[in-house]
Amino acid sequence: MVILLAAIIYYLGSMRTKNLLAIEKLKSKLAADLHDNIGSGLTEISILSEVASRNNNSEQKYPAVS
Repeated sequence: MVILLAAIIYYLGSMRTKNLLAIEKLKSKLAADLHDNIGSGLTEISILSEVASRNNNSEQKYPAVS
């Protein structure tokens, strides 16, 4: 009886550990995906800002003739 109880406790403990590891793996994947998405968004903002700045500078050097 004691051995059966010990086996059940061990099994439940190992299942809990397995579930916790799965949760941590998912958290790490989500964090990496979020990091990549934020990084690409910031890169896009930087590129668009540079393009807008260059367009603004070229318009100031060569104003449109009406």
